[in-house]
Amino acid sequence: MERQGVSFFLGAAIVATVAQVLNFIALARGELSVIIPLLNTTPLFTVLLSVLFLRKVETVNLRIILGALLMFAGVVIITSR
Repeated sequence: MERQGVSFFLGAAIVATVAQVLNFIALARGELSVIIPLLNTTPLFTVLLSVLFLRKVETVNLRIILGALLMFAGVVIITSR
């Protein structure tokens, strides 16, 4: 494996580890009814980042956009109590 590839995977591992630790901290300190829906918005960020970085590889159609909007609306409804 090339040196650039190793540094990329090392950086990705560090970011993933920090994200998991922050998830556990949020679960320990917050209300589960608010934290869990927020943690489950990962697909929403995946869609947004794929639009930004993978325009030539990943196609985002109306169905995907509507699903992302429904997910966002659900999070807003749950967290705005």
